[in-house]
Amino acid sequence: MGENDVTAIHQGLGEVNKKLDVLSGSFNDLRVLIASEYVKGNDFKECQKTAETRVVALHQKFDKHVQDEKDAALKKMSINIGITSIVVTLIQWAYSLMKN
Repeated sequence: MGENDVTAIHQGLGEVNKKLDVLSGSFNDLRVLIASEYVKGNDFKECQKTAETRVVALHQKFDKHVQDEKDAALKKMSINIGITSIVVTLIQWAYSLMKN
């Protein structure tokens, strides 16, 4: 082997090393992209769980509010019935006193 052959092999190895560096950089970039997509996916899943939890809590609050409104309306109706029955009883009592 002559000196030209050694120089050619050395240059060839230099080019291979440069291409390997570029390839290694590309693989590192790919790893970063994959990791960021994984993080984005996990962030999305976590955000989705949080949103679902908040929506469920909101529905529960709304259902409780509706039930409280129904209970309040029932209570008002019961009070009105009670007052009406007292007034009717008083009117009947007063009428029976006037009649006798």
